[in-house]
Amino acid sequence: MKRFNRLISSKKYKATMDIISKKEKDRIYCCHGYEHLFSVARISSLIVCEKRLNVDKELIYVTSFLHDIGRAFEPELPHDLAGADFAREIMPEYGFSNEEIKLVTDTILNHRGRADLEKPTNLMSVIKLADKLSRNCFLCAAKDSCKWTNEEKNYEVFY
Repeated sequence: MKRFNRLISSKKYKATMDIISKKEKDRIYCCHGYEHLFSVARISSLIVCEKRLNVDKELIYVTSFLHDIGRAFEPELPHDLAGADFAREIMPEYGFSNEEIKLVTDTILNHRGRADLEKPTNLMSVIKLADKLSRNCFLCAAKDSCKWTNEEKNYEVFY
């Protein structure tokens, strides 16, 4: 976890997260700050343990903390594309291999869309599922105007 901790402590990472925080200051829907990122990482870790998947914990945390970083660059670029670019730029500085960077960027590029509750099998499917499950729609004051359909919203806690 040494590389992960160095990456999220970097000036560049913190400054980018500050941009997201400022952009979402008045947002009534789900935000993309540290609370969300920790939730995605921890839910992912639980899924990996429960399903006995061979997924590296540090890559779970790195991917979780980078999957929405591209929100700082919207609307100029879609957040998945901007996030993958950001990951490609910052990860080598902290000793991540080309293979690890490709895995993380592919996951960032594909973290949106339908998540399968029953069959997470790899980092990509785990992050996608954890991203969805991290949202507590039943507690949200803005759920009635949210763009998610009722089928997409989380009305129960899974993890």
